[in-house]
Amino acid sequence: MPNKKITFIDFAKGFSIFTIVMMHYFQRVPLPGWLAKAVPLGGTGIHVFILLSGFGLALGQYRGWQHFLRRRATKILLPYYFFVTLLFIINFFVTVHPKMDWYAYLGTLFFVQLVDLEIFYVFGIQFWFISTILQLYLLFPLLRNVLEKLGNVRFLIICLGISLVYFGILYLSPQPEHKLWSRFFPMYLWEFALGMVLARRFQTNQFEFWRLPAGRWVIGFMAGFGTMALLTFSLGGLGIIINDIPAMVGYLSITVLLYQACQTFAPFVEQMMLFIGKYSYPLYLVHIAVLQLFLYIQPPTPQVFFSIAGLFIYLLLAVGLSLIYDKAYQWVYHRLSVRQAMPATKN
Repeated sequence: MPNKKITFIDFAKGFSIFTIVMMHYFQRVPLPGWLAKAVPLGGTGIHVFILLSGFGLALGQYRGWQHFLRRRATKILLPYYFFVTLLFIINFFVTVHPKMDWYAYLGTLFFVQLVDLEIFYVFGIQFWFISTILQLYLLFPLLRNVLEKLGNVRFLIICLGISLVYFGILYLSPQPEHKLWSRFFPMYLWEFALGMVLARRFQTNQFEFWRLPAGRWVIGFMAGFGTMALLTFSLGGLGIIINDIPAMVGYLSITVLLYQACQTFAPFVEQMMLFIGKYSYPLYLVHIAVLQLFLYIQPPTPQVFFSIAGLFIYLLLAVGLSLIYDKAYQWVYHRLSVRQAMPATKN
């Protein structure tokens, strides 16, 4: 069937990055105890983002692994390199981070920061995700073939099994919290595979999971986050490792509920999330640097009211600068593409 625009996908991407941006902001400003404990829930949006990545890739046209990997490098890796390089150049004139030297720069380009934690935070805490999603992209051609041969159920069971086994290995390892192992692809394989299966069901059966009755999603929200809390507080380290599964269920449920509510009662909010979803990746790249700039200009205040008021200014600044960055990257990319194409045209 021909691909068509699915509004929910862009909405969910927008909502996911929106809550991630808010989480990183509220981690840096003072909040009352109960609010501070709720802040990490915003980070669970990354699980839905990975699910949506699997969904989108499985739904798109596949023209061979070479074309696929080249396309992913253009959309993910090059903007990442461009932004890291831009920060590195700016650091020569204005100190962005005291440890932003050549080693940190090259290490960030090639994801050495996952091994050497001394440079993990230099260019941005969020960049671990680039490495993880690229690992899943490299596996996608293989996963696609396995899905076609095994079918939805067996494929999903195998991928979930691999993730569960890895959860156990990670728990028994001497350093389960190490950034390298906790960001390795088996940790997130199950949700990427789930996205692929949902895309296949959409293609073959027109299964639109975002249109399921709201009551089911209310149950998913309560069961997901309830189980997440239970695992976290009752099983300690193991609970923290395996709570990604209920966290994703809870977060996906609240995303669908919000989407359904916005379509009926708040179309403006829907349009705002669709706009953010369109520029979700530039915003993800830029927002930590913008946060550092914002907090330098306006240091955190102990008054909660001013912290919350500052959030709106920060969001406007982050979205605005991400748009500027995206335009700058697109201009440079197209200029370089034209120059590379000119010799071939003359020949």
